[in-house]
Amino acid sequence: MISLIFLKDFIKDPKGIGAISESSSVLAKAMIGNLGIRPGDSVVELGPGTGVFTEHIREKTDVYLGIERNPRFARILDSRFPDLNFVNGLAEDGYQHYRRIGLPPPRVIVCGLPLAIWSSQLQDPILHSLDRLMTTGSTFRTFQYAHSFAFPQAVRFRQKMNALFEPCQEVRLVMRNLPPAFILTWCRR
Repeated sequence: MISLIFLKDFIKDPKGIGAISESSSVLAKAMIGNLGIRPGDSVVELGPGTGVFTEHIREKTDVYLGIERNPRFARILDSRFPDLNFVNGLAEDGYQHYRRIGLPPPRVIVCGLPLAIWSSQLQDPILHSLDRLMTTGSTFRTFQYAHSFAFPQAVRFRQKMNALFEPCQEVRLVMRNLPPAFILTWCRR
């Protein structure tokens, strides 16, 4: 049922959704698994979609804020995870949402947004928000689909992130996802 909803919303807004289906559980485990999230750690998730990554985050901590712009997805998230905080809003307003909710500084930021295909006009406000959200010791993790990894927007995003933060883990390819995806991680030291 959720996969069909995802596909319908992709057809309506392909650039906003960025994928024809949810991420695989293999990608979700790889995205969250080795982040070292402990109970009580604050996590911000940008673009949680229908909650594939959220499920794995919730196993580790309940100090959480998910920011989802798609109203239908936001309702699904509220229903699936009533114990977590969600905002139906924009990632570029992430810092303001986080401050309003009143969580401790985020130790981890997980991003499911299709930044690799977004223009600089969409990327730059999100980068500015990330710069404000990430404090010393925090980690940002996202993924880029293998087919879009060399797109100019994808390369630009990685270059901008490298200028702001320090890459802190090797780029890793997860083949068991449709499509395969590279996992990218940056830290603020």
